[in-house]
Amino acid sequence: MGPLTGTILATLTALAQPKHQIVEYLKIFYKEDIHIKQPELIQKECVDLVEHIAHQLETKLNQFTNFDVSKTIVSQLVQKSTDINQLSRLNPLYYPWL
Repeated sequence: MGPLTGTILATLTALAQPKHQIVEYLKIFYKEDIHIKQPELIQKECVDLVEHIAHQLETKLNQFTNFDVSKTIVSQLVQKSTDINQLSRLNPLYYPWL
């Protein structure tokens, strides 16, 4: 496990802890973003959508609390992101040489 993988795992583990309340903070941004992008939604629909997104995020973060599972997922992510054959899937706007 290299330094990038270790850093990603440590960050995800820290964010998954309830004392940081990352999900509650992100709900604020989600609500504002949804309200700006979809102003036709009523308040109840907006809140339900934000709760659904926050629940998905919390579920995903909790998956990373198991070290063995998260180590595998992050290792695959790093491997795929450094594979030259995956370059065709990358958005051209993200090319570092442009």
